[in-house]
Amino acid sequence: MRKVSSFYFGVSIIIIGTIFLLSDLNIFTIPWGSFWVVFVWILGLAFELGFFLSKNKNPGLLVPGGIILTIAFIFSVCTTFGWHKMAELWPLFILAPAVGLLQLYIFGVRKTGLLIPVGILTAVGGTFLISNIASTYKFFVPIALIFTGILLILPRNKN
Repeated sequence: MRKVSSFYFGVSIIIIGTIFLLSDLNIFTIPWGSFWVVFVWILGLAFELGFFLSKNKNPGLLVPGGIILTIAFIFSVCTTFGWHKMAELWPLFILAPAVGLLQLYIFGVRKTGLLIPVGILTAVGGTFLISNIASTYKFFVPIALIFTGILLILPRNKN
């Protein structure tokens, strides 16, 4: 097992070194202003993969993994489209623990008590998020209502 992990770590170091070398040779440039987000993604994925790839399956790794991946998503959107988007996306910080706890419920202990904080955080964060989106994009709520109504009217396949 140790040989396998050191092999992948060595390959990762070689890839990172190659990327830096190509950047120093001006073959391409690394956008350092937004590149730091990659490290947040890697940290979140490390927690997630720590659960899914391990043999003993510690579901406690999914809580920080879900939280960090949600935050990485927020930071990615802000570094791509501008930090003014944080005015709309801040409710996702409330939803981040709900994501981690929901993963713990789904892949872990299945205690229904976990669904209480998931529901509360989702309701609060979702309400603020929908409110922000609706105030910024004024056609969002009417279109969402029309789409939902159409889905309810359409006949369902009984198979």
